[in-house]
Amino acid sequence: MDWSTKRQLWDLDISINGQKTLLQAHFIIGGTGFFDYNNPRATTIPGLENFKGTVAHPQFWPGDLDYTDKNVVIVGSGATAITILPIVAQKASQTTMLQRSPTYIMSMSMHSTLDTWIRRLFPGYLGYRIIAWRFTILAWLFFYFSQFFPNAARKALENATTAELPSGMKYDPDFKPS
Repeated sequence: MDWSTKRQLWDLDISINGQKTLLQAHFIIGGTGFFDYNNPRATTIPGLENFKGTVAHPQFWPGDLDYTDKNVVIVGSGATAITILPIVAQKASQTTMLQRSPTYIMSMSMHSTLDTWIRRLFPGYLGYRIIAWRFTILAWLFFYFSQFFPNAARKALENATTAELPSGMKYDPDFKPS
């Protein structure tokens, strides 16, 4: 993997089924963290060996798993759990998410008026770079805003959450950031 300043591109020498090829990209996303498809990270749940029901790991989800009208517990609150939960909740009698710490998801528009103007004024790579920096700076500012003004940040998150809720649904303490 090499960066070309002149072309403003990454060069990637890759091998697919033994055949070498060169790819070029403006961006490379590095996904770090644990991942082993055949040996997913084990979760230690005391007493699980005594559980009489079905235990299914999302990595090896049985295609014929029928959880209709059953009580289901989803352990964890990561991306997979968030994806599985709404689907399971449609058929299960009761669905519970068991988590150590909550996950917060914030809705953000991908097409703001400001971004449209930035892309018009700075076409191509430079425009995307400015927009990326804008998102980075906004995240950094909100982090420090939350550190120095926690009550105001909590209220801002509460207002943003309330705005996303269906009409008539009141703000629930379960959505309250700590």
